[in-house]
Amino acid sequence: MPEVAVESLLCQHCGAPLKVGRGAAFVTCAHCGASLRVVRSDSAAWTELAGELTERADRIEAKVDRLDRRTELADLDREWDRTRESLMVQGKHGHTSEPSVVGGVISGAVGLFGAAFALIVSAGAGFPAIIKIGFPIVFAGIGLFAAFSILSKADRWRREERRYRRRRAELLRPTQAAEDDA
Repeated sequence: MPEVAVESLLCQHCGAPLKVGRGAAFVTCAHCGASLRVVRSDSAAWTELAGELTERADRIEAKVDRLDRRTELADLDREWDRTRESLMVQGKHGHTSEPSVVGGVISGAVGLFGAAFALIVSAGAGFPAIIKIGFPIVFAGIGLFAAFSILSKADRWRREERRYRRRRAELLRPTQAAEDDA
């Protein structure tokens, strides 16, 4: 039977002598029962408590997970800010607001009232037929286009906001569970 090369090390936990095979990566101390990892460099070999390494690795992994989640949250918040900004409706004085169904209905109503007004004003006067028909159509078209645009933005706003809030809650759930455990 071939002889196995053995090296002598000390237990990191209790200091007891250990006989370890040259290729072994882990060993259990026969004296205290500690699980040890065998660490080797070019010129030396020693043991480290495996449980301690596992605990440190678990703590590091938990920190990395929290940082990843924070980064994802920050990215999600930035994405929502960009989407939100692109969907805002701008008023005539430059102020922006969230698109709403009410705003879309009001825009459509203003366009239709403008069309009715143009029709009434041009009906009695001696305007050519193109103006009598064209102005009301232009006003109605502008109003309906504005209404459709605002209503579609309002719908997209609601869908994007729901998606954002759902994803944000998913990212916060593990963080809240970890805080509850602590």
